[in-house]
Amino acid sequence: MIEKVITYSIFLKSIEQNEILSDLLSGFKILKLCSNFQNRTEVLEDFVKSRPSILFMDVDEIDVLSAIYKPMFIVGICNKKQSKSLKKYLDGGFFDFLVMPIQKKDFMPVIAKILNFYGEVISSQKPFYSEAAENPITYNNRILEKASFTKDYIFLEGNRKREALRICFDDVKYIALNHTESVFFFENGNRKTVKTTLKYLQDKLPSDKFQKINRSIIVNIDKISKYMKNDKILIGDEVMVVSRNFKRELKQKLKM
Repeated sequence: MIEKVITYSIFLKSIEQNEILSDLLSGFKILKLCSNFQNRTEVLEDFVKSRPSILFMDVDEIDVLSAIYKPMFIVGICNKKQSKSLKKYLDGGFFDFLVMPIQKKDFMPVIAKILNFYGEVISSQKPFYSEAAENPITYNNRILEKASFTKDYIFLEGNRKREALRICFDDVKYIALNHTESVFFFENGNRKTVKTTLKYLQDKLPSDKFQKINRSIIVNIDKISKYMKNDKILIGDEVMVVSRNFKRELKQKLKM
């Protein structure tokens, strides 16, 4: 059952940024503050009691996460220098980031993604989408070259023309080639297009999670529910053909 109220906590050393963030969050009736920490002692002592769904925190306090209950969404607050090297924070479980000084135009897409994930419906009975989510953006090779690929995610920083993109590999069913573009198909039915080849993605994606099965499809191995006769696999309700060139490697990964 979806929560009617989503709880959040703030752990920021900067009083000014704390006030800006608190003011922005107060505009959402669906969000409820359960704690506002100023130092790590307070976090370690009280966090287990509040158990919020969202935590806004300084990225340089990442080591605190090893000692507390981890919320579903961890939003890192960083400076411009830190924003250029986010890989270790993604590996640490961060969902997204806000660069100081925090601005509304950057804050809104982050909250939109969180609310969309929850599937919450606002008073208008329409899903809360950011402008970028309503107008899908194609990500090209030049942008992908600056992407952070980790064992669990692909993270692309946003700008004025495109939304920041965070692809969680566990949410991906498969990736299909469409002419000069590759389309990510997610379990929730959504799609995201990147203007690049499957070969480029195959070299970047973790090989223990993904496998190419033919010239036009890379699958998430964990999403394969059945290996059928005539070298076909079942993902959800979709049947896909495994070509001879990739059959042996796929079976090895499936431990068949």
